Order: sequence, then C-alpha cells, then structure tokens
Amino acid sequence: MSCYIIKLRYIPDTSNDEFVNFGVIVKSNQSQEIKVRLTNNWDRIERISGDDISFIKEHAKQIENDINDKSADLGYMST
Repeated sequence: MSCYIIKLRYIPDTSNDEFVNFGVIVKSNQSQEIKVRLTNNWDRIERISGDDISFIKEHAKQIENDINDKSADLGYMST
C-alpha cells in the first residue's frame, strides 16, 4: 500500500537544525483515507521552546479536528 506522509514539526529557531516532530498525517493513495496521530508527550517541545506552547497544542488539535471532520464526511475513520 502506498501512502503520502506529512510530519507535523515544531522548529523553535530557524537558525539551527533543531526540531521536534509532534504528529503525523498519513493519506492512503488507494482508499483516500486520512489518519492523524499527535504526540501525547509535549515535554521535549516545552524544554526546547522555553515558552508557552499552548498555541502549538491548540493548532495541532485544530488540524486533528479538521481532518477528523473531513474524514467523517467521506465516511472514513481517522484516529
């Protein structure tokens, strides 16, 4: 089965190569099914950020909700 993968990544400082993946979106090329997975552990992002990361969590949750809503409209389960 082939699929398209999108990594959800937090990059606190674009001047260096440090980043943390906090989720993944996978879309099947055959069935068009879309699934999303988010981290349950935000500790590393909090450590490297040094700031409040609630905006990242909120944005990630919105992405997850949007994909779930779209997948439900298409008749797919996406969690």
